Amino acid sequence: MQSRFGASVPCRLAAAGLLVLFTSLASAAPVKVFNLVMMQSEDELQGRMPSVQALSAYSAAVQAAIRNVAAANDSLPSVGGFIVVAVRPGKRSNAWLDFEPALPPGVAAALVADIRKVPPLEVQGGPLVFAIKLGFAEGIPPQRMAPSPPEWKAATAKAGKPMDTAELVERAWRD
Repeated sequence: MQSRFGASVPCRLAAAGLLVLFTSLASAAPVKVFNLVMMQSEDELQGRMPSVQALSAYSAAVQAAIRNVAAANDSLPSVGGFIVVAVRPGKRSNAWLDFEPALPPGVAAALVADIRKVPPLEVQGGPLVFAIKLGFAEGIPPQRMAPSPPEWKAATAKAGKPMDTAELVERAWRD
């Protein structure tokens, strides 16, 4: 399946390895994970990550950061959406949010900041990108299969053409 940005969406290899980890996050109120969306093809992912286990360990740490931010915010709105996480070679990470309605600015900033603090796995050959489809409080899952964060929409509009996930991440990345 192709996202609107031209990237393959599901990846059975990594998703199978991560399903168990996301089950633990799904039961931790006020966060419910609906599924994991791999934003690149299975071949691309296999070439970039050291192992499914390394990605699973990293995703577990990202889950902990999400739980911590959610637990620290008493007034989370009931909203569903995506948190997109990207890791670049050199152990640099970033995150983008795609929630409708948008999360309160303080919560959004805390989520991105705390996810960026999680020590990323080592990747090679370009960024590794996945999204977590989740709900805060009683939020329901979005109907869309893949995320479309505002920063990605802006980068696509500025480029005037569809881009693959790796190029899109590079254009939308802010250090």
